Amino acid sequence: MPPRPTAPRLTLAIVCLATFMLLLDVSVVTVALPDIRADLDADFSSIQWVLDAYTLMLASLLLPAASLGDLRGRRLVFLLGVAVFTAASAGCAFAPDATTLDLARAVQGVGGAAMLATALPLIGTAFPGPERAGAIGAFAATIGAAIAIGPLVGGSITSGLSWEWIFLVNVPLGLLVLVVGSRRLVETRDPAGRRIDVPGTLLSTLGLLTLVYAVVRGNAEGWGSAPIVGAFAASATLLGAFVVVELRSPAPMLPLGLLRVPALSAAVVSVLSIASGLFGMFLVLVIWLQAGLEQGPFTVGLQFLPLTVISFVASAVTGRRLTTVLPVPVLLCGGLLLTTVGLALMSVVDGDSAWTALVPGFVLCGLGSGLVNPTAATLSIAAVEPARAGIASGLVNLARQVGTAIGIAALGSIFEAHVIGKLGDTIGPLAATGGAPPSAAVRDALASGLTTAALVGAAVTAIGSAATLVLLRARSAEPVGPRSRPLSPPRPGGSR
Repeated sequence: MPPRPTAPRLTLAIVCLATFMLLLDVSVVTVALPDIRADLDADFSSIQWVLDAYTLMLASLLLPAASLGDLRGRRLVFLLGVAVFTAASAGCAFAPDATTLDLARAVQGVGGAAMLATALPLIGTAFPGPERAGAIGAFAATIGAAIAIGPLVGGSITSGLSWEWIFLVNVPLGLLVLVVGSRRLVETRDPAGRRIDVPGTLLSTLGLLTLVYAVVRGNAEGWGSAPIVGAFAASATLLGAFVVVELRSPAPMLPLGLLRVPALSAAVVSVLSIASGLFGMFLVLVIWLQAGLEQGPFTVGLQFLPLTVISFVASAVTGRRLTTVLPVPVLLCGGLLLTTVGLALMSVVDGDSAWTALVPGFVLCGLGSGLVNPTAATLSIAAVEPARAGIASGLVNLARQVGTAIGIAALGSIFEAHVIGKLGDTIGPLAATGGAPPSAAVRDALASGLTTAALVGAAVTAIGSAATLVLLRARSAEPVGPRSRPLSPPRPGGSR
């Protein structure tokens, strides 16, 4: 029996609830990681995979899931994604060891990709008229809210109940979305939808997985060891083959030719650099606050608010106002430079610092990310013709997830290596609070590791700012909001 037609607002509510749930799981887990590590007796690389397994699968399958939705039905793919995500959430909560948890997180990412890839098409179909802009704005606000309150929600649940409940709360929410969505969402397809690029999907997923494996396990195995060198070589081979396949494919998963549009490349580079340089620092910051300063998960969630709330507010102001009046280089390059300075300010901490030493850096990083993310999203859509706006936006989302995964792996490994160099063959008390207070040597080692990781993150965002500026010099520095002339790809010969 087909579902009954539903009011557009109910469709928006269903999609936003599911999106809030899946994006909350990107940040909500971070503050619980020390408790997870202690409970499951996991090593540092295992807890890195708790984050990376989810974000990598979310990134790798986002575009293939969109193609599958176009071909087989967005409602079907969305509901299948919800079912997979909900079941995997229960698997995460009852995982007996770190390996099982990492695998369940990867399955969660598969479901999350199906949900996120079909969310906007479902909203677009439900709101075909002038109300579409308001509906997309509500969807964007949902994304920002999930990221903003994730650390606080994770800290509250972990402190009040246990880390398992950050996954268990997804189960009733997922079931609610499944029941209501199966009855009220209407099926839509794209008759001209592209076929699924299976070779491209496999090559990109395996290439990214082997790259992150090499970075995460480098300290434990030895950077010159056969497994790590082999993993880097395999990753380079797989990703190189992916580029060749995509360039030759008549229906590529990732139309690399679009990156010849300078404005779109600038949007991708800016998001990739801020995701890897800033969001990759979250794990390191949580470890320093919990293991070094003995802060509980709830307190850490509160301490992240200067970053997350300012980012949320700045994103809203930028999306509604600033993109219509300020030049793109000011917003993108300026936001990246603010983030660079913020990360550099985080490097001033030492073993005697209080958590408030991070506040100036948090404020600047929140402002910087709030400028970059909505500007990049707007620029990606304006940079190409309307028929390619979806894939251009998908490229930016892909860059964000890939950057986050690589940043967590790289900055976490730099932090781990630095702490090991100070303390010996172990990363020290990377556990939940409540044990013996950390010694001065441990606090110094953790602060020194954070300092090094923050400086590397600052270098990444600084390079990203310079690269973005170079790309944007190929086009005029005009606003990109709704009152401005849309950008278009350059014509042959370099003219516009």
